Amino acid sequence: GLLRAGKAFGYLAYVDGRPAGWVNASRRGDTALFRRDDEVDDQTVAVACFAIAPPYRSHGLAQRLLERVIADAPARGLDAVEAYPPTGDVPGGRNFRGSRKMYDTAGFTEVKVRSRDTVMRRPAGEAGE
Repeated sequence: GLLRAGKAFGYLAYVDGRPAGWVNASRRGDTALFRRDDEVDDQTVAVACFAIAPPYRSHGLAQRLLERVIADAPARGLDAVEAYPPTGDVPGGRNFRGSRKMYDTAGFTEVKVRSRDTVMRRPAGEAGE
């Protein structure tokens, strides 16, 4: 329903023509969990979750999806990308938000550490811009 209403946005990754991964890259204002009702809600992508099929985990697929989210954000009229990796360790395969290391590598900076997660942010666009 959210996709049909234009309130959800994401990317599917395919390997050999088969779906292998998904990232939810909706506007922060359209993501109830992360919405803050401020002036940047409609200008910020909220990377809410990844779903990577088991055979494709630990092969960099989530990183490639994240790179696409960052690169495409300006064309979607968005200025920044936020992510919410969990604070502390999460057993492999259960961290659907992505690792802190992945976001550090992608040029995100820490905005706020909360009890369950860390808000990380970076400008939209290609790495190095």
